[in-house]
Amino acid sequence: MSSTNQPIRSGPDDYQTPKWCIEALLPQLHLQGSLLEPCQGDGNLISVLSPFFDRVDWCEIQGGRDFFTWEGLRTSYDWVITNPPFNQALPFLQKSLLLAPNVAFLLRLNFLGSQKRKEFWQNHPPTALFVLSRRPSFVGGGTDSTEYAWFVWSKKAAPHGIIIL
Repeated sequence: MSSTNQPIRSGPDDYQTPKWCIEALLPQLHLQGSLLEPCQGDGNLISVLSPFFDRVDWCEIQGGRDFFTWEGLRTSYDWVITNPPFNQALPFLQKSLLLAPNVAFLLRLNFLGSQKRKEFWQNHPPTALFVLSRRPSFVGGGTDSTEYAWFVWSKKAAPHGIIIL
């Protein structure tokens, strides 16, 4: 979340996904099988997505399940869908791509930039960007001062290209 025009930032990078952001993505994806939500937070994603899956697993560091160390993870999932902490999005993404053939992350559009991520993008371009035409509010009240999109990696379960939601 950008700090511009926002009075309070969450220390642990704990910004819950507005349900409308998840609901906007639903018609775009073919959801089934198993889901892993590696940054569950308050459970907004799981509450919207769980009816589409046979199995749902979650991680949440505040709940004692660290995505990087929890031994309860399966070796593979059909989907990994999350809104990761921005400051750790790349390691979350790298591990998620190893666990599932279909991955969707809610990220700032400016996540595409930076020399630090250049090699990653060259080797792992997303198959689709679902750009949110409305700016979400992660703290209640006014909206964030940056644009967001669902970055999706999927060969068969989602359309390809840039789609404005």
